[in-house]
Amino acid sequence: MAKRIRRRSTKRNQRKLSKKRLSKRLAKRRMSKRLTKRRLSKRRVRRGGKPEEGPEEEPKKDHLSKLPGDITEKIAQDLTLAEQRSLRQTSRGMKAGIQRIYDIKRKEAIQRLTKLGISPTSTKVNLVNNNAVNDNTIDEILQVLTVLPNLQELDLMNNALTVLPESIGDLSNLQKLWLGYNALTALPSSMGKLESLQTLMLGSALREKSQEELDVVFQALKIIPNLQTLDLSYNELTELPESIGDLSNLQKLYLGYNALTALPERLCNLPNLQYLSLSYNRLTTLPESLGNLSNLQKLDLGNNRLTALPERLCNLSNLQELGLGHNRLTVLPERLGDLSKLHTLWLGYNPLTALPSSMGKLKSLQTLWISGTQVPDINSIHSSFPNVQIL
Repeated sequence: MAKRIRRRSTKRNQRKLSKKRLSKRLAKRRMSKRLTKRRLSKRRVRRGGKPEEGPEEEPKKDHLSKLPGDITEKIAQDLTLAEQRSLRQTSRGMKAGIQRIYDIKRKEAIQRLTKLGISPTSTKVNLVNNNAVNDNTIDEILQVLTVLPNLQELDLMNNALTVLPESIGDLSNLQKLWLGYNALTALPSSMGKLESLQTLMLGSALREKSQEELDVVFQALKIIPNLQTLDLSYNELTELPESIGDLSNLQKLYLGYNALTALPERLCNLPNLQYLSLSYNRLTTLPESLGNLSNLQKLDLGNNRLTALPERLCNLSNLQELGLGHNRLTVLPERLGDLSKLHTLWLGYNPLTALPSSMGKLKSLQTLWISGTQVPDINSIHSSFPNVQIL
């Protein structure tokens, strides 16, 4: 009996001991978890986060900040102003050193701008026909211009430039760029970074270029995201690539004073086009699809070799000005009177002998130029359009 009692007591003691051991182990685990949470919380706070945040991503390693100071400064000195400005914001370890170098370079840049007669607060920079601008200096000048935070318009016309460096893409606020009367062979891919650029003037900048070189330029134009006005006049272009139809945001297109004999069909697929100048070319016919340009308000076809107009031209319900002077037209479409918003019509110096009767429906017409035609009865025209200025 006594043995049984002893056995029971020992078993109870063992159970008590095992419970104590278990509770100690659990307590240790709980304590380790608490410590881990505290450590994580403190680490988050040190890194600028909140204590209650969940598990964070592994921080990106900043290898540059581990380099010796003299090496990082040498690296920074070889960077452009735009690259330095970007790097000082991303690399905490290098921030002080890069800021110092950036400040020095920025001061030098402002001094260079002062020599060029440019104020640090300028929104417009005019470097037309400037002796300081050439292929050897243009990259440096564009880098210097990045210190102008409000630069919106840049004129580099007539400087005999053959290249435009990639640094043009650092002028992030640029809205208008004049490159006319240069000798460019290509446009840099960094033009795609100019999200604010709306106007690009390339008049007489692409003369005497092969078709392959022109294709490269037109491919580069496609990457400018918000281009609205494009000037390609005075370039002796004999044809346009179909890729011109990819410039879907275009509102104004200047193609005058070239040598175009025909237009690509895709040109007529530009949904936002409002102004189209094709004067002083060698066009003999126009595509019927020209009537697809539903938002077109002004169309200049003067000084070409047109003998007839497509009927669908009269579908341009928003057209306000139509220039047809100095062509070879003998007859006009009968539906010309459907252009209800037309207020200016230039017909001078064509072998026209009569005007379509539907023109009486042009209630918005204000100016009609018929000098140099063979239209006989001017008096009847005056009576039909008593409020119209007839030239």
